[in-house]
Amino acid sequence: MIKRVLGLLSLKSAVIFFCIFMATTVSAVTFPDSPKPFRYVNDYTNTLSEKQLGVLEAKLAAYGKETSSQIAVVIVPTTGEYEVSQYTFELGDKWGVRRKNLNNGVLLLIAKEDRKLFIAVGQGLQGVLTDALASQIIRNQIRPYFRNEQYAQGIDNGLDYIIAAAKGEFVVIIGDEKHPEVQGIMGAAAGQCAVIDTEEKAEKFIEDNKNKLKKICIVSQTTFNYNKFKYLVEIFQKNSYDSVGILNTICNATEVRQTEAGELASMVDAMIVIGGRTSSNTQKLYDICKKVCKHTFYIQNADDMDYNILRGMDRVGITAGASTPNIIIEEVLKRCQI
Repeated sequence: MIKRVLGLLSLKSAVIFFCIFMATTVSAVTFPDSPKPFRYVNDYTNTLSEKQLGVLEAKLAAYGKETSSQIAVVIVPTTGEYEVSQYTFELGDKWGVRRKNLNNGVLLLIAKEDRKLFIAVGQGLQGVLTDALASQIIRNQIRPYFRNEQYAQGIDNGLDYIIAAAKGEFVVIIGDEKHPEVQGIMGAAAGQCAVIDTEEKAEKFIEDNKNKLKKICIVSQTTFNYNKFKYLVEIFQKNSYDSVGILNTICNATEVRQTEAGELASMVDAMIVIGGRTSSNTQKLYDICKKVCKHTFYIQNADDMDYNILRGMDRVGITAGASTPNIIIEEVLKRCQI
């Protein structure tokens, strides 16, 4: 019973642009004029129904009243001969979506025929909506809907995550502070962040910052243990913050792999986890499996395992990190069956 678990830039006008582009042809384009009176949602492709436009408009109008920043949505057919970033910057400068004298704001631009996504972040919000986080929102929260042509749902879901990030004045990163991804977020946050990976650190952070922080935004290392992420989030939710923005930025494939590995480990006599010693996602798989199967072994290749240990065991499970070569997994499988 052996199984492998498969595993922005500052604008001159200082606004955030969220660009989603879907054509392969290059053609001359013009920039749409800023609407008068101003509207938060503008669809030049008739992609959204009147009802969908109304729902999104109401959401962004409410956000605009609550905060000092703005979010707008523009859907155009194509960016034509312009690069994604160039079109975004020029339209943003033309429209000037932002609060006067403030380096913040959001413009979600959808060029439907180009099939590309991009987010440019103004300086006023780069500390909470980092490049890495913006990319994760596109990949995990919007693309899945767009693939099914559910554009309103994708925009709505993406806006939820953008709003949550923009509202957070302090970023709490759930993850390993030594991981390159986490270090990148820390650098972008310019000191306005904390890295948490244990219950003890969460409790200490809350105690040390009591009455100091009113709003926080929680994000995660994409390869972090999903169940542990949920547990740590619950600790923050139990405390009296005015706002807790929660962005589950764990890669969906990572979450699925972790869930399946845990389920498999609970059904076998021994569990073998294959992957590099420096691999964060493999370490998380090992930790998850070890909790439910005491005979869990972490190896990098087939020669690392003493297969005599498996004698007398009826069921052995195998899982591996996302980057583990198939040839190594197949060799481990073969030796387990001898």
